[in-house]
Amino acid sequence: MSNRPAVATVTAAGIVTAISEGVAQIDASSGGTYGTANIVVTRTPVARIDVTPATLSLANGETGVLSATAKDANGAVLEGRAITWISNHPAVATVTAAGVVTAVAEGVAQIDASSEGQYGTANIIVTRVPVARVEITPATMSLVEGQTGALSASIYDANGAMLQGRAVTWRSSDESVATINANGDVTAVGAGTVATTAESEGKTATVQVTVRAAPVANISVSPLKPGLETGDVFSLTAVAQDAAGRALSRTITWSTSNGAVATIAPNGQVIVRGPGTVTLTATAEGKTGSVTGVADAPPAANLLYQRTTPLSSELFTLNLASGNAPAKINAGSVSHQPSVTGDGSRIAFFVSMTAPNGEIVEDIFAVDRVGTNMKRLTTTPGVDNAPAWSPTPGLSLIAFHRLDAATGRSDIWVMNGDGTNQRNLTADLPIELVRGEPAWSPDGQWIAFTSIRGTAGPGRGSIWIMRVDGSEKRQLTSHPDNGFDLHPTWSPDGQRIAFQRASVAIVTVATGAVTYLNVPGVAAQPSWSPDGRHIAFTRLDPGPNGAEWQLYTVRADGTGMRLRTTNPLWGGGVSPTWIAR
Repeated sequence: MSNRPAVATVTAAGIVTAISEGVAQIDASSGGTYGTANIVVTRTPVARIDVTPATLSLANGETGVLSATAKDANGAVLEGRAITWISNHPAVATVTAAGVVTAVAEGVAQIDASSEGQYGTANIIVTRVPVARVEITPATMSLVEGQTGALSASIYDANGAMLQGRAVTWRSSDESVATINANGDVTAVGAGTVATTAESEGKTATVQVTVRAAPVANISVSPLKPGLETGDVFSLTAVAQDAAGRALSRTITWSTSNGAVATIAPNGQVIVRGPGTVTLTATAEGKTGSVTGVADAPPAANLLYQRTTPLSSELFTLNLASGNAPAKINAGSVSHQPSVTGDGSRIAFFVSMTAPNGEIVEDIFAVDRVGTNMKRLTTTPGVDNAPAWSPTPGLSLIAFHRLDAATGRSDIWVMNGDGTNQRNLTADLPIELVRGEPAWSPDGQWIAFTSIRGTAGPGRGSIWIMRVDGSEKRQLTSHPDNGFDLHPTWSPDGQRIAFQRASVAIVTVATGAVTYLNVPGVAAQPSWSPDGRHIAFTRLDPGPNGAEWQLYTVRADGTGMRLRTTNPLWGGGVSPTWIAR
């Protein structure tokens, strides 16, 4: 007999069966006599935990239930055993004490069930909730050209819950009407209607954006090319703008106030036809914008100049009206500082070379314009250079600079055009002063020249004038710093002299007053045109192979500066002077 049959039972034959953990007493009796046995029942150890399901797939935010069964070594189910649940990645999935799993974020988590030191595992796969629909706000949009607006997209699942962090792609069906960026910002471009679409994970929504034409408030026209000249071809641009200054896409029509001065094509290409004043006007939707300019005729003469390379120094002429490449004068490859007769028929120049017989030649030569009848004009030991031919018709005189080898004097001399009758015009001036660069007045009565002293300080270099016989010498300028006033050139009316003072300056002969032209950079060797409208000069410009001297002209009032050696294949140039066509 068992005193605790819930713990252990016994049969009439004495067979004891353990029922549950605990202690029971088994009594045996016979003839009123008893015997007792204590039965100790221990629990069966857990051998394994089975978790079902072994894999559970959930969408983000969903829940699922896991169950765990404790079993002994024989696979028998053990009831009543306490189960503990834990997630190894609670940021992905959590689990309650009852085995209820909640998906938190996309990823994979492992859920463990444990009992009496034994474990069972389930893998939880969390997928993102699929997008079911996309909504755009506002549902419609209306903009004026140039304006911007903002669209936003909301993403929902099948249950209507808003989904966060989903990527949205925006697109416009016609970017000529409106564009849209990755943030949903819409920019109105041109009048019309366009479909703007938001897409997320294959789901889309579309709204219509209507763009209304903005009224034209202003036409902005690009500035005219400075210093217009007959033959110029260039393009103008015009932009229609709204009241806020935003550019509008509009058809522009062009017109000219004077077709004899300049014409303009529908695409804005301008051709300058002749001298005069012209206004070019752009029109759109009744609004206009215009620019006005003054066109000149090309210079009446050509440029004669020196082009120097590492291997040669040659003379060229450049036709400023034709735009053709420069033409070389047949004056040898060691030629410098050209000067021309008033009628352009003969050219004097300075030659610096070592002759085949070893003679060092630094003298003045002359040649016909066509390159014939070359003649050496000076042979005195020393240096004869900077020739300047008198402009007086019928009077063939050349002023020049001579550095006398015997005395060391540097003076202005004059000679006949054939080299005869050479005479010193500045022998009365101190030997320590260096004189050079003679220039004739237009009437042939005066010669301007430079005077330089060796000591530093203000007034180191100056411009002087004297009569053609060397009388009435007078200083016109004095450089205000430790620099030099160089290369004088007379205006055709004889009232002013342009010269080089870092850039281009002009002195009034009667008063000595000096003004400056607005010529930027390093400019040198000015030369006044015979008609008085232009001053040619050389300017040091940066280039692909380093700085190079290029030829320019500027109007006598300092406006309209123009590069004349426009083609890089022509090379640059120095010592410009004017030669009749």
